[in-house]
Amino acid sequence: MSWSIDETVEKIKKEFKIVGRTNELRAILLAKKSDRPILIEGPVGVGKTTLAKAVAKFFRQDFIRVDGDERFDEYKLVGYFEPQLVLKYGWNWKSFVPGPLVQAMMNGGILFINEINRLSEGAQNVLIPALDEKIIEIPKLGTIEAKDGFWVIATLNPTEYIGVTPLGEALKDRFMWIKLEYQTFDEEIEIVKIHSNADDEIVKFAVIVARATRRHPDVKRGSSVRGAIDLAKLINLSINDEINIGKLIHLSTIALGTKIELIDGTSKTVEDVVREIIENISSQFDFFREKEVDKKEAIKVENKFDVVPDIIPSTRNSTESLERSSSDSNPLENLDNEHKNDDSDKFENSASTRTLLLFYPQSDKVLTLFRGLLGYYGTRLISEIREGKDIRGTLSQLWAPLDFESIYMLGQEAIKYRNFIALTALAEINPFAIAKVIEEHLSDIVDYDSIHLVHLFYLTKGYLSRIKKKLFGRIAHKIIVKKALKVLGSQSRRHGFLKKKTPYRPSLDFDLESTLELALDKILTDRVNKRDIICLEKYEKKTAGVIILDISGSMYGEKNVLASIISAMSIYAMSPRDEISIILFADEPMMIKGIKENKPIDKIINEIFEIRPIGFTNISLALRKALKELRKASFKARKWAILITDGEYNRGDNPIKWARKFDRLHVIQLGGSTRGTEVCRLLAYTRGRYVKVRNMDELFLAVRKILRYPDR
Repeated sequence: MSWSIDETVEKIKKEFKIVGRTNELRAILLAKKSDRPILIEGPVGVGKTTLAKAVAKFFRQDFIRVDGDERFDEYKLVGYFEPQLVLKYGWNWKSFVPGPLVQAMMNGGILFINEINRLSEGAQNVLIPALDEKIIEIPKLGTIEAKDGFWVIATLNPTEYIGVTPLGEALKDRFMWIKLEYQTFDEEIEIVKIHSNADDEIVKFAVIVARATRRHPDVKRGSSVRGAIDLAKLINLSINDEINIGKLIHLSTIALGTKIELIDGTSKTVEDVVREIIENISSQFDFFREKEVDKKEAIKVENKFDVVPDIIPSTRNSTESLERSSSDSNPLENLDNEHKNDDSDKFENSASTRTLLLFYPQSDKVLTLFRGLLGYYGTRLISEIREGKDIRGTLSQLWAPLDFESIYMLGQEAIKYRNFIALTALAEINPFAIAKVIEEHLSDIVDYDSIHLVHLFYLTKGYLSRIKKKLFGRIAHKIIVKKALKVLGSQSRRHGFLKKKTPYRPSLDFDLESTLELALDKILTDRVNKRDIICLEKYEKKTAGVIILDISGSMYGEKNVLASIISAMSIYAMSPRDEISIILFADEPMMIKGIKENKPIDKIINEIFEIRPIGFTNISLALRKALKELRKASFKARKWAILITDGEYNRGDNPIKWARKFDRLHVIQLGGSTRGTEVCRLLAYTRGRYVKVRNMDELFLAVRKILRYPDR
């Protein structure tokens, strides 16, 4: 191609009124020029489809759109043989109905796949040779080679979205990748102006309201710029009427109600969230007078939900403070009153620090301070934090516990160097101090997906302000889901399909032999109709099972984190028609999800995080509870259970007799002694698979492998 990328970007932006997105358009055009398919990832409403359509229209190419759906299988994507025509003409082009992939290849057009990770696994796999070699094999027909110009643009929802099938590594490897985020404040202002024709003040109000929904602690998914456009249009149409807060709340609810997804478990409604936002910002606007709103003031209002007051006070000795406040109902409030005039956030100004810095005037104040306080171990602590290492070993060798200020300063250093395993180790010692660090720096860790952040949330959530707890919880949930989907990989859904004979429907597999047996006379006399045709329909085999997780005797919260990830894996691995129960146990079994219960993953994670680990283990009670749940299954099938434990039971009777009552009982042993190994082997003996794992990664892989064929 002889066109210039930079010139083409400007032409596309001008012709299709695209605001911003210069870098993203450059990347798309680079992919086109290098003849590589492009994958655009981003949340709903950031303009993925708009960019794809603009590029296709600019180059005057056929634009064939496919909307991702798990029912959109490989036959609908590639094409299928029409049975009546097969009986008349045989297996050839006259009887073949081409699908969108074949149409785009034969016409040299652009295939746009919207939400590719909602396609079925079979449809995703059939794309690989088309993307890689520009060919596709059609059984009974031959090889299709793509004409020049054939190109694929696909969009991808973030992996934490419900209902998606994660792309396999083989398919993902064929694409170039672009990440789209929400646009800047100024760009969204310009977009809303173009599409709403509203006054500046109304536009700014609508944009600020829409953007505020994305950061509200009770909102899981906020409004895109589409919500701001709709809101600006509604206000503009109503500007001649009386406008008050009640009217604004009403209009905002109409415009944004379908574009906001609330977090699971919140008691608030969409209208409550909208009312809270409007009441916070409405005083800055006046639709009766043509009042100009200063841009800086607008941005200040927009960021209102980012400002959260500190509730974790700093103190020189957290142990003494806790002892003094133990008799009060709210120790945090007591601490805050006691130290409300203490300027201890500025550690450089404390007397002890000033004294140390006189003796150690080096420029690295943190290293100097801890070298003075702890000598060799102080230097080692700071070095390990900065190198991203686990500091538990060094902390265990200190001759005295660290006070609040020391933990706080080390936490600041761990945040600075993104050492979340060190931050978690510090939270195990003093969650108060690390909660204060999280309060101040939560915005710095939003884009990280370290599993240690989940453990950190578990340790500090009781000491965070309401808003920061919800925001941090949302980060933790996203990490759990991402980890679960990453482990499951391309094989996210359980394997196990059956085929049944069914009457004719377009795109179903054609059963020629059965049709010939049934209607040979009609075929020979050319009197066959659709009712005479037999097809094969593939459907998932339903199954029912229980995940049984041992959380006893764990490092505080560690097994809760593992349980949350495994629960997410089990939910995503099963078909929506499967029935699955989740049970956690220590000395008593705890029902997290009943076998017929339709509970969202966020609520499951929240319940797991509310459980406090107990040291005793009663495997028998857990197995009995699982058997009761399996009896509640609504269909007949081979029932299964996966037990994850160390086998070291110290409560209840011998669990072996209960294990023999399961159709299938798979046992994964994590840790444990020789006695635990013997128990786990006997539990799984003849009833399922036994796997011993040494660490978290091996555990997840073992769960994934069993979930593929849990009833075998």
